[in-house]
Amino acid sequence: PDWNNQDPLHRGHMQDLRTILVQGIRESVPRGQNIGKVFSEHQKKDETPTEWLEWLRKNLQLYSGLDPSTPVGEVLLKTQFVARSWIDIRKNLEKLGDWQNRGLDELLREAQKAYVRREDEKE
Repeated sequence: PDWNNQDPLHRGHMQDLRTILVQGIRESVPRGQNIGKVFSEHQKKDETPTEWLEWLRKNLQLYSGLDPSTPVGEVLLKTQFVARSWIDIRKNLEKLGDWQNRGLDELLREAQKAYVRREDEKE
């Protein structure tokens, strides 16, 4: 463009162009895959199993590029859901024995039961 550096209006246009270019470059670069971010987190004590599973599902897709609805994604999601759950919930899920062969809905239901039991014991 034929802009004059001395003209304040043109300087504003140049600044806008720089901002747009930088933003375009940032958005065009693919996000790095950092699956360690998903695997480093644990369920918090006051976090419900449903919230935890949704957090895992969203971040697994975001940081690994894996679709949690595929067989590989579902196995990874189940493993992380059980392994990274709060202690009492994890123990209950591991007691199921063949939790690897169960559906995610069934694991979530069992985790919910353990969570509710914990809440009942508080009262």
